[in-house]
Amino acid sequence: MTCSAVPRLRWGVAGYGDVVRRRALPALLGLGQRVGCVWGRDRARAAATAAEFGAERGSDDFDELLARVDAVYVATPVVAHVPLLLRAVAAGRHVLVEKPLGGALGYDRAQVLAAAAAAPVVTAAAYYRRSAPALRALRGALRSGPYRVSAGFRAPFAPQPADPMHWRTVARVSGGGVLADAGSHRIDLLCWLFGPPTAVRGTVGDRFPGGAERRASVELAWAGGTTARLSCDWADGPARDRLACVAADHALRLPRLDGGLLAEHRPRGRRVRRFAPQPNVLAPVFGEFLAAVAGTGRPGCPLAEAVLVDEVIERVVATARRAEDEDGGRPDGG
Repeated sequence: MTCSAVPRLRWGVAGYGDVVRRRALPALLGLGQRVGCVWGRDRARAAATAAEFGAERGSDDFDELLARVDAVYVATPVVAHVPLLLRAVAAGRHVLVEKPLGGALGYDRAQVLAAAAAAPVVTAAAYYRRSAPALRALRGALRSGPYRVSAGFRAPFAPQPADPMHWRTVARVSGGGVLADAGSHRIDLLCWLFGPPTAVRGTVGDRFPGGAERRASVELAWAGGTTARLSCDWADGPARDRLACVAADHALRLPRLDGGLLAEHRPRGRRVRRFAPQPNVLAPVFGEFLAAVAGTGRPGCPLAEAVLVDEVIERVVATARRAEDEDGGRPDGG
């Protein structure tokens, strides 16, 4: 979608953190959008961010934001995602929310879906990897299966209390640790590739003092026989982020999820395809969202599919808690 074909909306941006400054605001400006208001609890920070990116106003009053805009991008700590979404939808504003929508915070999923369905607005979540060319190519290369899928993520993450990212370690604010953060992206991809799973279980452990987990494992199954295992770790050691889908007669592998390289192994031989990295991963997300507003497309991740990701996360946490109870209340690894 070219800039000339994109509807020009006035946006409100809720949040002023790293993803807003490095990705969201540059993407919106690159698509010729107007930013009517940047909102946050710290009015001075909101005003400074607005001034830096040429937005019309910074505010700590969300009602003021809603009065000035056509659409809202929510990139706050996770605990505020659903409340802000509901307020924006009730005001008749289109809403794009950062991931996860709520993680394991246990919001009323039916209420959220009903509110979104009742309003004449577009609602979606910013699961940006759906727009990655290599992952779209992988999805297009899938056959009937069944597949044995493996995905693994590991990266160091141990923020100190003064670190702006420390809130991610506090479960009641973040909706969970590595499972809600890195894991939500990968669960979304698995649901996007294979549909809603019919069976879910997992474990979480090695918690921060704020309750968020450093380690999670997830097992999913689908009616057709496809299964998936996902491991996510915030830990020292060699970084990893890979995905493999293996069937009886072929395999599809991404050695690095964001590396742009897709290896296909089939009876006729091996084929490697390389895809250029996206300069700003949120630009296509906003582009697809704007196409949906214009009625010429659909958002990359509609709200109902983001709610499914949270349902899977909650089911993983529930099975982990049951296992802890059966083991005398000792958290796995914690």
